[in-house]
Amino acid sequence: MPKVDTRLCIGCSACEYMCPADVYRIGKAEKAYLAYPEDCVGLCWLCVQRCPVDAISWKDHTEKRMREFSPAFAWEQRRLAWGIQNKEDG
Repeated sequence: MPKVDTRLCIGCSACEYMCPADVYRIGKAEKAYLAYPEDCVGLCWLCVQRCPVDAISWKDHTEKRMREFSPAFAWEQRRLAWGIQNKEDG
């Protein structure tokens, strides 16, 4: 499960935007937090990879940043998480 270090977080919303499972929110203190941690799929690590200040850590997966970020990959993960079909899928 990811963890947000609020001392480092700058409230940029990168995690909120990138998360395919939509688990992050920016709170009143303008810091990110896990609003829906139970929805985290734990497969992409985009939140860890895209945080510009390394405020998000994932104890068990920090070394597993295998996927290179791309907008196409982010959309594909979000599409899968939301159950949206491609036009080609029918």
